[in-house]
Amino acid sequence: WYKNEAGNLCRAPAFVQMWQAPDGTPVNIHKIFLSVKTDGKAEMEKCKLMMKPTGRMTGGAIRIGEPAFGTLSVATGVETALSVTEATSQVCWSVLSDSLLRGFIPPQDVNHLTIWADNDTPDAQGRNSGVLAAEALARKLNQERPEIEVVVKIPPIQGKDWNDMLNLDRKAFYG
Repeated sequence: WYKNEAGNLCRAPAFVQMWQAPDGTPVNIHKIFLSVKTDGKAEMEKCKLMMKPTGRMTGGAIRIGEPAFGTLSVATGVETALSVTEATSQVCWSVLSDSLLRGFIPPQDVNHLTIWADNDTPDAQGRNSGVLAAEALARKLNQERPEIEVVVKIPPIQGKDWNDMLNLDRKAFYG
Protein backbone atom coordinates (compact mmCIF):
# COMPACT_ATOMS: atom_id res chain seq x y z
CA TRP A 1 0.00 0.00 0.00
CA TYR A 2 1.04 3.61 -0.62
CA LYS A 3 -0.49 7.05 -0.90
CA ASN A 4 -0.46 8.64 -4.34
CA GLU A 5 0.14 12.33 -5.08
CA ALA A 6 -3.54 13.09 -4.34
CA GLY A 7 -3.28 11.39 -0.94
CA ASN A 8 -5.40 8.40 -1.95
CA LEU A 9 -4.51 4.97 -0.65
CA CYS A 10 -3.41 2.74 -3.54
CA ARG A 11 -2.14 -0.77 -3.94
CA ALA A 12 0.73 -1.90 -6.19
CA PRO A 13 3.10 -4.87 -6.44
CA ALA A 14 6.23 -4.32 -4.39
CA PHE A 15 9.44 -5.94 -3.23
CA VAL A 16 9.36 -5.62 0.57
CA GLN A 17 12.45 -5.89 2.76
CA MET A 18 12.98 -5.81 6.52
CA TRP A 19 15.74 -3.63 8.00
CA GLN A 20 17.39 -5.17 11.06
CA ALA A 21 19.59 -3.62 13.74
CA PRO A 22 22.99 -5.24 14.37
CA ASP A 23 21.41 -7.51 17.02
CA GLY A 24 18.75 -8.69 14.53
CA THR A 25 15.89 -6.59 15.90
CA PRO A 26 13.49 -5.48 13.12
CA VAL A 27 13.65 -1.68 12.82
CA ASN A 28 12.11 -0.72 9.49
CA ILE A 29 10.39 -1.84 6.31
CA HIS A 30 11.72 -0.77 2.89
CA LYS A 31 9.49 -1.10 -0.19
CA ILE A 32 10.40 -0.94 -3.85
CA PHE A 33 7.25 -0.65 -5.95
CA LEU A 34 7.31 -2.69 -9.16
CA SER A 35 5.92 -1.84 -12.56
CA VAL A 36 2.96 -3.75 -13.95
CA LYS A 37 4.13 -2.78 -17.48
CA THR A 38 7.87 -3.58 -17.44
CA ASP A 39 10.37 -5.72 -15.55
CA GLY A 40 11.57 -2.69 -13.56
CA LYS A 41 10.48 -0.27 -10.89
CA ALA A 42 7.05 1.31 -10.89
CA GLU A 43 6.40 4.40 -12.97
CA MET A 44 5.87 6.71 -10.01
CA GLU A 45 7.81 9.62 -8.55
CA LYS A 46 8.77 7.78 -5.35
CA CYS A 47 9.04 4.09 -6.15
CA LYS A 48 11.09 3.42 -2.98
CA LEU A 49 9.53 4.07 0.43
CA MET A 50 10.43 3.40 4.06
CA MET A 51 8.42 3.54 7.25
CA LYS A 52 9.44 5.66 10.20
CA PRO A 53 12.05 3.49 11.96
CA THR A 54 11.19 1.99 15.34
CA GLY A 55 14.83 2.27 16.47
CA ARG A 56 18.32 3.26 15.34
CA MET A 57 19.19 2.14 11.83
CA THR A 58 22.93 2.79 12.22
CA GLY A 59 24.93 -0.42 12.04
CA GLY A 60 22.11 -2.49 10.60
CA ALA A 61 21.15 -3.81 7.19
CA ILE A 62 18.59 -5.55 5.04
CA ARG A 63 19.75 -9.11 5.58
CA ILE A 64 19.54 -11.13 2.40
CA GLY A 65 20.59 -14.54 3.73
CA GLU A 66 22.95 -15.41 6.54
CA PRO A 67 26.78 -15.34 6.43
CA ALA A 68 28.42 -18.68 5.67
CA PHE A 69 31.80 -19.78 6.99
CA GLY A 70 32.44 -16.29 8.41
CA THR A 71 32.07 -14.63 4.99
CA LEU A 72 29.72 -11.74 4.23
CA SER A 73 29.37 -9.11 1.52
CA VAL A 74 27.73 -5.70 1.90
CA ALA A 75 26.51 -3.20 -0.71
CA THR A 76 24.51 0.00 -0.66
CA GLY A 77 21.43 -0.77 -2.77
CA VAL A 78 19.13 -3.77 -2.54
CA GLU A 79 19.40 -4.32 -6.28
CA THR A 80 23.21 -4.28 -6.05
CA ALA A 81 23.22 -6.71 -3.11
CA LEU A 82 20.98 -9.11 -5.05
CA SER A 83 23.25 -8.82 -8.12
CA VAL A 84 26.33 -9.61 -6.01
CA THR A 85 24.60 -12.67 -4.60
CA GLU A 86 23.49 -13.77 -8.07
CA ALA A 87 26.95 -13.35 -9.59
CA THR A 88 29.08 -14.70 -6.74
CA SER A 89 26.77 -16.96 -4.70
CA GLN A 90 27.93 -14.95 -1.66
CA VAL A 91 25.47 -13.60 0.88
CA CYS A 92 25.28 -9.83 0.44
CA TRP A 93 23.38 -7.46 2.70
CA SER A 94 22.09 -4.03 1.69
CA VAL A 95 22.54 -0.86 3.77
CA LEU A 96 20.60 1.51 1.45
CA SER A 97 22.86 4.59 1.68
CA ASP A 98 26.47 5.74 1.87
CA SER A 99 25.98 7.13 5.39
CA LEU A 100 24.56 3.81 6.62
CA LEU A 101 27.41 1.94 4.88
CA ARG A 102 29.96 3.94 6.88
CA GLY A 103 28.34 2.80 10.14
CA PHE A 104 27.69 -0.86 9.23
CA ILE A 105 28.46 -3.36 11.99
CA PRO A 106 29.12 -6.92 10.76
CA PRO A 107 28.06 -9.83 12.98
CA GLN A 108 30.66 -11.10 15.45
CA ASP A 109 31.14 -14.39 13.58
CA VAL A 110 32.18 -12.62 10.34
CA ASN A 111 35.92 -12.79 9.64
CA HIS A 112 35.86 -11.82 5.94
CA LEU A 113 33.85 -8.87 4.61
CA THR A 114 33.70 -7.75 0.99
CA ILE A 115 32.39 -4.22 0.47
CA TRP A 116 30.88 -3.81 -3.01
CA ALA A 117 31.23 -0.03 -3.46
CA ASP A 118 29.27 2.14 -5.89
CA ASN A 119 31.56 3.99 -8.31
CA ASP A 120 29.54 7.19 -8.18
CA THR A 121 30.06 10.17 -10.46
CA PRO A 122 32.17 12.69 -8.50
CA ASP A 123 30.40 15.69 -6.97
CA ALA A 124 31.39 19.32 -7.60
CA GLN A 125 34.37 18.91 -5.23
CA GLY A 126 35.53 15.76 -7.04
CA ARG A 127 34.40 13.37 -4.27
CA ASN A 128 33.07 9.93 -5.12
CA SER A 129 30.64 9.30 -2.25
CA GLY A 130 30.27 5.54 -2.86
CA VAL A 131 34.00 4.87 -2.85
CA LEU A 132 34.60 7.21 0.11
CA ALA A 133 31.90 5.45 2.16
CA ALA A 134 33.34 2.01 1.38
CA GLU A 135 36.86 3.13 2.26
CA ALA A 136 35.62 4.73 5.50
CA LEU A 137 33.96 1.46 6.55
CA ALA A 138 37.12 -0.49 5.70
CA ARG A 139 39.27 1.89 7.80
CA LYS A 140 36.80 1.72 10.71
CA LEU A 141 36.79 -2.08 10.70
CA ASN A 142 40.58 -2.28 10.37
CA GLN A 143 40.80 -0.24 13.59
CA GLU A 144 37.88 -1.69 15.56
CA ARG A 145 37.93 -5.31 14.33
CA PRO A 146 41.39 -6.05 12.91
CA GLU A 147 40.59 -9.78 12.86
CA ILE A 148 38.24 -9.17 9.92
CA GLU A 149 39.80 -9.33 6.46
CA VAL A 150 38.16 -6.46 4.55
CA VAL A 151 38.16 -6.21 0.75
CA VAL A 152 36.73 -3.24 -1.17
CA LYS A 153 35.57 -3.86 -4.75
CA ILE A 154 34.93 -0.87 -7.03
CA PRO A 155 33.25 -1.16 -10.44
CA PRO A 156 35.67 -0.38 -13.31
CA ILE A 157 33.28 2.16 -14.88
CA GLN A 158 32.62 5.49 -13.16
CA GLY A 159 28.94 6.22 -12.55
CA LYS A 160 28.12 2.51 -12.22
CA ASP A 161 27.37 0.13 -9.37
CA TRP A 162 27.68 -3.66 -9.39
CA ASN A 163 24.04 -4.09 -10.42
CA ASP A 164 24.78 -1.96 -13.49
CA MET A 165 27.88 -4.05 -14.20
CA LEU A 166 25.95 -7.30 -14.03
CA ASN A 167 23.27 -5.88 -16.33
CA LEU A 168 25.87 -4.55 -18.80
CA ASP A 169 27.85 -7.73 -19.14
CA ARG A 170 28.37 -10.64 -16.79
CA LYS A 171 32.05 -10.79 -17.80
CA ALA A 172 32.50 -7.12 -16.82
CA PHE A 173 31.25 -7.98 -13.33
CA TYR A 174 34.18 -10.30 -12.77
CA GLY A 175 36.47 -7.78 -14.50
